[in-house]
Amino acid sequence: MENREDRFRPLGQWALFLFQMIEKNNEKILYSELVIRELCLEHKHEKVIASLQAFSPILVSITDKQLQEAEILGRVRKVGGADALHAILARDNNAILVTRDAHYIDMTDIATIKKPEDLI
Repeated sequence: MENREDRFRPLGQWALFLFQMIEKNNEKILYSELVIRELCLEHKHEKVIASLQAFSPILVSITDKQLQEAEILGRVRKVGGADALHAILARDNNAILVTRDAHYIDMTDIATIKKPEDLI
């Protein structure tokens, strides 16, 4: 959606290529309402939904137990509760959490965490 770049890498292109590769290989893209909320901080809700729906993603539920665990994990690891929740959701759904955020490195014992370029 943002087609980001840094000084040396086409980050947005890598992300799009990963989405296309996932679709081609009949893999699944999972997301939660938390993802929607975070994306809507910078983009219109309609654009977020349309962008996601282009890849037929699967909405995963967030349980009260996961919310409680994320709150504790966030405090212990000194990361945001939302970040902890993303890791917990990936773990509980046997999914890979794809992110470029460096602070997730401290949660590789919770979930499998990869950068887009690690998977393409």
